Amino acid sequence: MDDPLDAFLQRCTRVLAGDTLLIGELQRQGFACTIGHWQFRLPALHALLCHDAPNAQALDYAAFRQRLLKGPVNRSLRAHGGQILILDNRGKVDLSLYALGPVDPD
Repeated sequence: MDDPLDAFLQRCTRVLAGDTLLIGELQRQGFACTIGHWQFRLPALHALLCHDAPNAQALDYAAFRQRLLKGPVNRSLRAHGGQILILDNRGKVDLSLYALGPVDPD
């Protein structure tokens, strides 16, 4: 099975690069997504990755969330000019709204 974190990072780099096929697919699946920008909540992101994974049992939500939050996601995305930000902090990780977008020049 592909690593779900790698699959997520691959999608992020494709959104940043303007992959209109992927952007359209994400929009059809209910995500707010445009060239260089993708909004998601972690449960919906996990569901997306589970849907695409040949072995969904390997995508335990708690482990996925921990790896995503503690991993070097933003370091990896900076090489492609992107970063993950919290758009709407609801006080709980699962309820908060996150977004992929371009790196702030500051």
